[in-house]
Amino acid sequence: MMVTAHDANKSCRRERKRKMMVSYRKEKKLEECELKMAYRRLEMEIHALRASTHSAGNASALPWKDIALALEEEAKPSHVEYQSLKEKVKATSHLLRCMEQW
Repeated sequence: MMVTAHDANKSCRRERKRKMMVSYRKEKKLEECELKMAYRRLEMEIHALRASTHSAGNASALPWKDIALALEEEAKPSHVEYQSLKEKVKATSHLLRCMEQW
């Protein structure tokens, strides 16, 4: 059987394409492996950050309800004083009008 130049060229192209595909698959496997490693590393980092945030949050911060209650209790005397002053202004204004009319 005689091998023609066309067949040899075709065979050479086929071999070159096969090698390129092998190289491409190796590259894709390596890329996939690197991405999986990056994914695992990022998942571990997220887990560590959540754990540190959760533990730090419990140790140093008060619940918002406690803070709201403390602020409300702190504001009560100011509101009472405000209402008292408002009544005094009203009474004084009334007295002033009465005195002006007299």
